[in-house]
Amino acid sequence: MKTFAIAVLLVGYSCAAASALTYSGLPEFEKLDSVVLAAIHYDSATGVMLLKMQDDTVIEYSRVPESVYRELKEHPLKGGFYQGYIVN
Repeated sequence: MKTFAIAVLLVGYSCAAASALTYSGLPEFEKLDSVVLAAIHYDSATGVMLLKMQDDTVIEYSRVPESVYRELKEHPLKGGFYQGYIVN
């Protein structure tokens, strides 16, 4: 079983804390066609979105509207959408 680092960041969407965690029980991810983002997981029941970066870092965002998840998945420039609408 592979262990991933999860970086929890304080951004536009609510996150619990700014810290790095190690987590071995990650859910299934959907691969993304992006040079920045490798994969995504979204839990519609909790509003938690996990983004796996190309370097295997996983970032957790909470209280993410499902519309943001859908827009990110469908956007032709996922890295640009991520930088413009999620990070900033």
